[in-house]
Amino acid sequence: SQKKSPAVFLRWGIFVGCWLGIGYLWLVVLPRESASEESQQQWIEWNEKGIDPSATYYSELECHTRILSRWKEQQARHD
Repeated sequence: SQKKSPAVFLRWGIFVGCWLGIGYLWLVVLPRESASEESQQQWIEWNEKGIDPSATYYSELECHTRILSRWKEQQARHD
């Protein structure tokens, strides 16, 4: 039987460590942040204004201001 080199174990350690880090962020850090009072207040404000919170990431980009204003103009013409 062939003996595995230490580099293989190192690579697997890095691979597993990265996934553990991603899992920690996804399952611990992000839920904790979304449950914070500040985040909850922001969601309430967005809901009151009729804003879809899941769309805010893309709509906050600088280039999208121009695109969104054109889209709103087109929607106003069609209504």
